[in-house]
Amino acid sequence: MRSCNRFETEGLIILQKGGQLDEHFSTCQSCVDAKQKYAALEQFIKAADSTTKPAEGWQQQVLESVGKPNKVEQSFWLKGIAAGFATIMVIGLLVNQFSSHTPPPGSLEIMIASSDQVYRGTATNNEAKTGDFMELTAYPQNLGSLQIRVYRDGQLYDSCGATQPCRLNKRTASLRVEMKSQGEYTTLMTESNKEIIFIKNNLDLDVLLAHDLSAEVTVSDSINVR
Repeated sequence: MRSCNRFETEGLIILQKGGQLDEHFSTCQSCVDAKQKYAALEQFIKAADSTTKPAEGWQQQVLESVGKPNKVEQSFWLKGIAAGFATIMVIGLLVNQFSSHTPPPGSLEIMIASSDQVYRGTATNNEAKTGDFMELTAYPQNLGSLQIRVYRDGQLYDSCGATQPCRLNKRTASLRVEMKSQGEYTTLMTESNKEIIFIKNNLDLDVLLAHDLSAEVTVSDSINVR
């Protein structure tokens, strides 16, 4: 069993967003192995004709191309790849399955990127530098009205969904925010059946208002910019 799973839980998300992996993914042997397995799987899927039945012995061919996983890993790979040959849509889902589960509806994902577009990891570190960007990705529940609001030291800093549209991509909505000055940045995501008009633009008051209007509310951990 590998001791590090950052490539599956973080690296694939970074690549899907067009970012660059940091040095860890080149020096950590667990992540290097995971990258090689993913690349082999991706090439195998691209080369496959999804309209035809897989050739005899395809399971062994894939396993040999990506290495010898343990019994638990082997079961996961074979089940995922078998499902992938049904349609092109399912093949796409197979890649997502390898990169851990898709966040459930109502989730908010935060990535931190430096000004030169190199992603430095998820916001679980809760630290960033002046000039860094927050890449916010929301997985809405499709209740009709979605807002993503970013607050600096409790006061509204940037938003989308009301005054300006969020970037939409299939089932996600996103907002890119440059953190130009020091402070504590917190994100509020709201979903409701009708648009909420926020007047105070204060984090605590806006959260209370959203709850009073029976909206679905998600508040992120704060990012400290120094």
